Amino acid sequence: MFRVFCLAFLFLSCTTETTTELLTCELELNAPEGDLFAGETTTVSGGPFTAILDSSVRFDQNNADVISVDRAECTLCDSCREQAECSTCDVCETCEIACETCEETMTFRIPDLSSGTYNVTARNSYGMSAPTPWLIFDPVDDDDSE
Repeated sequence: MFRVFCLAFLFLSCTTETTTELLTCELELNAPEGDLFAGETTTVSGGPFTAILDSSVRFDQNNADVISVDRAECTLCDSCREQAECSTCDVCETCEIACETCEETMTFRIPDLSSGTYNVTARNSYGMSAPTPWLIFDPVDDDDSE
């Protein structure tokens, strides 16, 4: 019995618990200016953006084709934020100057949609944007009116 107790004690005392802290940011997604047409490629600014592999954009239930995710001039900002131990999701006052030149953009193709207003959301491993209504025009509808 003593042996069973010792083995159980050793087994239980050697286990470790691993936890992973998940970030949950509200992504910023700035709509481009001007008319937006179904099927066209557009670029938006915002962030925090990650990489093309874990990024998605939806127009209601319709997926957009993400073409690229770019983070230009962000190396100094990223280094500063890491050194200052700032959260990816929050504004880092310590690194404001280092982050001034960082520009995050995402380019995607708007799905083939009929003309109307669609709630647009972006998602990546950091989180998701709030649904934002965008007015999309169907270029076929536009051709019919001429």
